[in-house]
Amino acid sequence: MSLGANESLTERDPSAPAIPKSEKAYPFCSPGVSLVLGLIPGVGSICNGDYSKAFLQVLIFGSLCALANGQEASGLGPLFVILSIAFYLYMPLEAYHTAKKRVLALRGIAVVSPFERTHFSELWVGGLSIAFGILFLVNQFVPGTMRFVFRGWPLALIAIGIYNLVRYFRP
Repeated sequence: MSLGANESLTERDPSAPAIPKSEKAYPFCSPGVSLVLGLIPGVGSICNGDYSKAFLQVLIFGSLCALANGQEASGLGPLFVILSIAFYLYMPLEAYHTAKKRVLALRGIAVVSPFERTHFSELWVGGLSIAFGILFLVNQFVPGTMRFVFRGWPLALIAIGIYNLVRYFRP
């Protein structure tokens, strides 16, 4: 295909069908490729162009593996092993569904996942991330902090209950 002096690569043939517009320009990665690459922590999300999600997946998976092997979790090692396996199986499925959703969006079919219907606030995600980060950091300098926190987990349920009761009775 040769271009004339006045033609450019950005011009389209007017008789060609219109390309549907999307909110973002996504890199194309087929769902099958995303599924296979999703077996490597974070790479399936990188294939889909979700770099922050990939970073979080690597961080979460690494933390779960470290907690499964660490002495800080005392008797909760098997629980973290199960969580690590579940998260490992989740990553390729999430990458597949994200790629499939984007392929369908390019065809003009809008798909809303159950996670998108829930409005889990960024405030909660940020707050929990900071709280767990501080907990892990303090545990590095004060041994036994994790054991103390794991024994006191019912206090978190009590705090959530008090918070919800205050919100309910507040005018």
